[in-house]
Amino acid sequence: MIKDKFDKVNFEKLKIRRGTGMFEGKIVAVAQGPKNTEYKILKEDESSLMKSFMERFKNELGPESSEIIKEDRDTIREQCRRLKEAEK
Repeated sequence: MIKDKFDKVNFEKLKIRRGTGMFEGKIVAVAQGPKNTEYKILKEDESSLMKSFMERFKNELGPESSEIIKEDRDTIREQCRRLKEAEK
């Protein structure tokens, strides 16, 4: 699910494991630091990713796939426009 939403995710920097304590049995990402804070990845119904997870690990996740597609689409439109102008 992470790879579907974030195409350029860096799994080497993202520590994913089974949770302990409050998140026991859940899949969590662990923030590096003195406390090793756990962030739950999936919502209870497992329909999407938790907002707190996406905000905390935005550097490791990279840009959303939808943003990359949008930028590429805009670039293609611009190139088509330039090509049409050059043909004229």
